[in-house]
Amino acid sequence: MELARTIQRKPYNAGMPVRGEQFYGRSELINNILDGPDRAIWVVSNRRIGKTSLLYRLTEVANDSGQAAFYIAMDAADTLERLSTCFLEDLDDGDPRLERLGLKLADLQGKTPVEIIRAFDRGGREHACEVVLLLDEAEGLIQITQDEIAQDETTQFLKDLQHVFQGAQALRVVLAATKRLLELDEYCKSWNTSRFLDPFALYYLGSLEQAEALDLVHQSQAPAPQLIDNAVAAAIVDETGGHPYLMQSLAFALWEDGVVRAPTHNDLLPAPGGQWSRMFQQDYDCLSSNERRILLGFAAAESLSEAEVATLLGEGARPEQVHSLLSALAQLCYVRPAGEHYRIGNTMLRNWLRSGQVQEPAPAVSNAIAEDMANEEQQALTTQIDTWERRQWALQERQAQQGISTPPEVTIEIADITTKLGELKSELNRLRRR
Repeated sequence: MELARTIQRKPYNAGMPVRGEQFYGRSELINNILDGPDRAIWVVSNRRIGKTSLLYRLTEVANDSGQAAFYIAMDAADTLERLSTCFLEDLDDGDPRLERLGLKLADLQGKTPVEIIRAFDRGGREHACEVVLLLDEAEGLIQITQDEIAQDETTQFLKDLQHVFQGAQALRVVLAATKRLLELDEYCKSWNTSRFLDPFALYYLGSLEQAEALDLVHQSQAPAPQLIDNAVAAAIVDETGGHPYLMQSLAFALWEDGVVRAPTHNDLLPAPGGQWSRMFQQDYDCLSSNERRILLGFAAAESLSEAEVATLLGEGARPEQVHSLLSALAQLCYVRPAGEHYRIGNTMLRNWLRSGQVQEPAPAVSNAIAEDMANEEQQALTTQIDTWERRQWALQERQAQQGISTPPEVTIEIADITTKLGELKSELNRLRRR
């Protein structure tokens, strides 16, 4: 009598957000986000790298540690009214997070997003509880700006939103989005004040570290880890550049009856219209024209030095400009360091770029805006500006409460900060003009 065959389930989760033991790595990033000095953070990454999974993990860790963390998906927010709904759709009166802040759902219903955030901040201050606001798919804010009928209302909303983020005292805000979010800076670059994203510190979500990547391939946290030959696991990590989704989808395809075989050339070819090709096109669409030129150069060469990349960009390309762009592209998995040179981020991306599948829509952001993002010196200045503006806001609030009884040292400090902010903003404008 023939025994029934036990069907094994493939262990890899390719594409869906994960929680709990299925989440690998990122410990240092999580600690920096939840406990570091930056209180307004933009987690920038490409598609399918694990933004939502990271935010789920941040929610778990923050709530377990006594913070009140709220995960809000903004992908469906094409109007201000819909955005308010997104803030409330997972809340109810018995929510322990609201109880920590002394709030009820009725206190938030009918409010604008800015009013809801202010209520969170006020509740956090009054009950000594830090609020962690995790805004996923923040590109939803771009959809709101595209409503031409409500342009004035949208502009004021973005300014009010920036103002409440900067002035909040009990709030830690985390935006998660691709580079496409830079369209907001294109939208508001005519503002007399700082642009919307200026107060946000950039945290890149890129490839996993080597040890983390190998743990993922081996599924070391699962009840039954995968017994993969070490050379095969290392080959999967190398071909994918440590990209979590690519590693899992490749291992999924290579898995059969509990064995993961070594990848071949044909396994690394993105099918036209397939998931890899669609993902790479979405990532490519987020790049400026200079960044696309750089990436296409890497598709044609095994490796390039910074000087060779400068030649690709043409006359006028500055060494510091090239270095900043390459550093940003490396952190987003488009390229990776190779000694004194750089090479393409992963083999599938190279094959896709060489396949003739690449479409060339108009870049969503200008070269200038993309270089602003990549420029580490500008990032450091915007972080300083945000820190000083938060201190200024707190002192001004104290001054408003105490009126003529305000201690003179508070008034003097406000004046000193105003002078300091003027100097920092002048320096930032100088760098941007350069």
